[in-house]
Formats: sequence, structure tokens, C-alpha cells
Amino acid sequence: MTSAVLAAMRREIAGESPLFARRLAGSVPDQPGFSLLFDAAGGGRGKSAADNHFALEFIFEGYLLHYAGSRLLADDGSDEFHLLAGDYMYARGLNRIAAGGDLAVIRALAALIEACADIHARGGSRDKALDAWTAVTLCLADRSGGGDALEEGSIVSLERLLRSLATGEETRELGRRLLARAPGGGEPARAVLLDIYECYAPGQEVQWRSTT
Repeated sequence: MTSAVLAAMRREIAGESPLFARRLAGSVPDQPGFSLLFDAAGGGRGKSAADNHFALEFIFEGYLLHYAGSRLLADDGSDEFHLLAGDYMYARGLNRIAAGGDLAVIRALAALIEACADIHARGGSRDKALDAWTAVTLCLADRSGGGDALEEGSIVSLERLLRSLATGEETRELGRRLLARAPGGGEPARAVLLDIYECYAPGQEVQWRSTT
């Protein structure tokens, strides 16, 4: 599923600018993405699933361009271009959600971008940023699937999520609570999470093997 979304993104950005077209990587990598977690957690059943897929992968591509390596663009040694391209991917992802008018999701994704920047500025490890990614993705999946995540009174209201991302507290616990109410008790989503962490934070301790 991730490869199909990445292939569509590749076509979009190549058509958008010759700068991207000239710098495309040779092929779409076979790597897990957060759209895959979104589906495994039940979000793929919602009417906004496609927009969430593209928003998550565009924004994650922006994150990778800023702090790791791109899945879509070749590494030509131009750090400045990759930073600007990362900003473009962030904007593209947020714009995809803005078209649907879901302000809570826009706020959650904007807070995620800010939280990742803060984590890396403070010298935090990659898995801390992935924890934030996981919590937000699970919230979006629950919301898309008809749950009440991000609503006042939910186990993960928008304000609680924003506080968690800002302070670094409870983020993983919020994710565990959402996993527990995902399809199959969260096992399909947990399997995807293990692949994501092992791909993007190799060598880091993975703590998503069981719920609490």
C-alpha cells in the first residue's frame, strides 16, 4: 500500500516542478510508511482515508528530507534543496487535509511537525519522533474509522494530544491506549509498527510488542 501512495506522490511532484523531476530517485523503495499503520489501525474504512494516506506520507517525506534520507528524491549532496523540498512536502500534506476542512486533524499534524523539530533540536533519538508519529497516526485512524479520538472527552482528546506532543510526556501511553481499541486488539497495527521502527530507527529499543 505504501508503495502505491509513494508512486502517486512521485508522479505528482514530477509534474509539479522540473526541479523534482530531475532529482527523482531511481525507483520507489519498498519501505513501510504511516499510511500502512493508518490502515492497520482501522482508518482505511473511512471516507477520508485517501486524503489521510497522502497527508501522512507527504508529511513523513518532509520529515525524512529534514532529518534522514528521502524516499522519493536522490541524494545529490544539496542539503539546502532537501530542506526546501521538505518544507514543500509538509505544505502539500497539510493542504490535502485542509481541502476537507477538518481543523482538528490539521492542528494535530501541524503539532506533529513542530514536535519532531523540537525533538531533533534537543538531540532526541529518532524513536522519540516516531513515538509522536505513532500517536498522531493512531488518532487519525480512530477518527477516520468513526471513533472519537481528538474529541473532548475521548481517551485522546485533541488538547491532550497537543500537550503530550509538546512536552514529550504520555505520548507512547496514548498510543498504547489507541492500539488497544484498534481492530484485532491492535495486533495488525503493532506488527506494522515494529517494521516502521526497525526501518527508520534501527538499533533503538522497540516497545510496541504488547499493550498495557
